[in-house]
Amino acid sequence: MYIYYPSCNFAISSPQTAKKVREYLKEKMDIAKCCKIDQRKFNEEDIGIYVCQACRGQIENQVNTMSLWQYLDQLDDFKFPDYHGQKMYLQDCWRDRNHPEIHQAVRSLLKKMNIEVLEIEKNKENSIYCGTLHYENKELKDNHLSHYSKEIQEKYMYDYVQQFQGIQVICTCNRCLKGILLGTFTQMEREQPVSAVYSLLKRYINEELPVVKTEYIGHGEDSKAIQIGKKYKF
Repeated sequence: MYIYYPSCNFAISSPQTAKKVREYLKEKMDIAKCCKIDQRKFNEEDIGIYVCQACRGQIENQVNTMSLWQYLDQLDDFKFPDYHGQKMYLQDCWRDRNHPEIHQAVRSLLKKMNIEVLEIEKNKENSIYCGTLHYENKELKDNHLSHYSKEIQEKYMYDYVQQFQGIQVICTCNRCLKGILLGTFTQMEREQPVSAVYSLLKRYINEELPVVKTEYIGHGEDSKAIQIGKKYKF
């Protein structure tokens, strides 16, 4: 029996997509709770379907696992969108370097969507990247980039995204995506006015949601904390 682990990180980073995936899969399999609190007992034939590498690490010693990409790739009735040969870069995650089945499934899915994959030099089992969680660079003593200051993180993520030349990038990992977004928005803030950054973001933001830009709240060493869900007046 398939069991889908929906991933808290996926739900936070891409709530609408995560909801669609959950709604689609709940007709086909059981939906687990958070991988850290789900206490179900497994049968020998059970397979845990995951979309998040952290979930895989949590359950792989308890049940057979399969990535969501592998599951979707084996479906005969799934309706894939057609991107008409659009070229996109593919970012393989460092945490998937020992999982060739994921590399194969992701590329198979992209082919079915008529996407031409542009490969980067450090791909598949040679990946050195998982956003600020892991980035291998000879200039850094610690591969865990989030241990460094906000400015250093921005510098190396900015340098990393230059290889993509402004072309769309496909990520199958939340941490990879966050790192690439950090580098991309750092580049935009350096090269374009704030209004240009907002014009890009507003396509994805509900019209009723107010937007505030500040460098004083966030993850930098000199930034202040803010409570999510609390009402604020500016």
